[in-house]
Amino acid sequence: MGADITASLVSKLKIRLEDGGSRFEDEQLRDFLSEAQFELATLLHDDYLDELTDIDEDKDASGGYVAISSLNSGKSILKGAAGITNVKVAPGGSSALYATPTDISKLKELETSVRAYSDTNPYYYIWKSRVYVLCTTSEGTTADIFYLKPPPEVSDLVDPIFNKSFHNILLDLAEAKAWLVDERADRSGEARKFAYDQIKMLNDLKLNEDKE
Repeated sequence: MGADITASLVSKLKIRLEDGGSRFEDEQLRDFLSEAQFELATLLHDDYLDELTDIDEDKDASGGYVAISSLNSGKSILKGAAGITNVKVAPGGSSALYATPTDISKLKELETSVRAYSDTNPYYYIWKSRVYVLCTTSEGTTADIFYLKPPPEVSDLVDPIFNKSFHNILLDLAEAKAWLVDERADRSGEARKFAYDQIKMLNDLKLNEDKE
């Protein structure tokens, strides 16, 4: 069974590029859409990326940390360290609790304040490609790591993972890439600006919600 949404987006992209089929092959246009989807995923606020959120459960954290390279079956994490979205810690193998994110610069503060970490009040921070967990018990401690995985490549068998509300932005980004290959930097810039303006508007909405 083919990817009907991908086929529809390819047709729309041809219209935007005023291409009757002589300049770009369908496979190349699908590649542009795939690259556009990856770019969009790296630029959007995390709250829009539910389709890309995954979890590795019961990771051994008895040494105090979980290596980011061990996540997603050793594959890449979208946005790298910034792609870690949440952590649940099970001190000594007990029931897992959501950990509070912190920064390495605040560790001394946590050791002395009323917010000090414990088995009932775990924290986590990210440093040098590791997710460090802070709790009282180390032996037997495990962690559930929530992270963003890269989107799958768009193909004639795979539709974009983003829902329909993001398809116009996907087309704008793909169009920008195609015009650049066609050595039309002016048209490419116009399409990219339109995409980025929409992304900024969406991200600003989430940032304003966070402030409320």
